[in-house]
Amino acid sequence: MPAGLPLPSGLSPEERSAHEKARRLARVLASDISIYNREKKERGIREGNLVAMLGYEIKKSWEIYKERVGSEFANSTPYFRDALNDLLADGKKIF
Repeated sequence: MPAGLPLPSGLSPEERSAHEKARRLARVLASDISIYNREKKERGIREGNLVAMLGYEIKKSWEIYKERVGSEFANSTPYFRDALNDLLADGKKIF
């Protein structure tokens, strides 16, 4: 089960599927940033400037995420932020 809060209760099967897909996409995007920018990630964590260090990559991934799930959905759910904290910030609440 992906990290983060449980899915909201009372969702229809279609809504539940949309939430699960959005959470998966967020985790894939955050994982890609982490994998392809390993040195910058490690340096950003070490120096305490992870957001500044990977800002461009995060912004680019956020735009892809919003495009795929819709801006309103992206802005009203925590999945992208949760994925960044879990996979990019090694579980710390940075984002």
